[in-house]
Amino acid sequence: MPHCSKARPSLYALMAFVLVFVMAFAMMPTKSRAEEGAVEIGTVDKESQSVIEGPTAKEEAKSMVESPSVGTSQTDEAPVAKPEEGSQVEAAEARQDTPESSEEIQPQAVVEAAPSEEERLGSQSSPTSVSYSAHMQSAGWMDYVKDGETAGITGRSLRMEGLKVELSKGDEALAGGIEYRMHVQGSGWLGWCRDGAVGGIVGRRLRMEALQVRLYGEMAERYHVYYTVHVQGIGWMSWAADGESAGTAGQSRRIEAIKIKLADAAYSGSIEYCTHIQTYGWEKPWKAAGKTSGTS
Repeated sequence: MPHCSKARPSLYALMAFVLVFVMAFAMMPTKSRAEEGAVEIGTVDKESQSVIEGPTAKEEAKSMVESPSVGTSQTDEAPVAKPEEGSQVEAAEARQDTPESSEEIQPQAVVEAAPSEEERLGSQSSPTSVSYSAHMQSAGWMDYVKDGETAGITGRSLRMEGLKVELSKGDEALAGGIEYRMHVQGSGWLGWCRDGAVGGIVGRRLRMEALQVRLYGEMAERYHVYYTVHVQGIGWMSWAADGESAGTAGQSRRIEAIKIKLADAAYSGSIEYCTHIQTYGWEKPWKAAGKTSGTS
């Protein structure tokens, strides 16, 4: 009996300790699984709520404003900006049109106020006209042209060898006519020819290098004659008038083409001129009628 009484308390204590340990171990996993279940349930509920409800209208508007890469936002904003930029550009171009148009008108006024010498001579029409024909290397006599048209051939290195000039007086009963002479290769200045006679040397392959043309008789009192030549290596030279020399003499340059025209003598008298020469000063006396002024 005493032995049994001593063993019972220890057995009871052992059983109590085991029971406490088991209960503690059982409570720990139950609590963790409950917490995990609660977390999973909350997550599922939130996701299901977002799927069912979807984004709100306020969130959609905010995303459209904050994301410029969306195609609809770029399409909607582009038409608003482009008309403003286009209108500004068109307005700037419209402001620039006015000064440009005024600048384009100014050259026309200058041309009308100061015509070139060729235009001035061509505008002075007269009842009498001048016709002329050129004899060209390899081409022979060419068709007659008149009143400032080109006789000859430019750009082909062909020499002019002869020339015929005549007047068509129309209804004018004026005495006189036109005469001319040529400076020819190897022969110098030839004699004067008149009214359609052949000037120069034809058939001997000699180039014309310079010429002089003038009117005589009543025609010289009524008109002026102007002429220019196209010279090898130079091109068209300045207009000469009333017996002045056109072309080059002594430079071995061929004449390739010529233009001749008449102009009314709208004034009387003549032009006189003089030159200032190095170490000599002003030359005396005054020169006129195509005479040379200066030293050569």
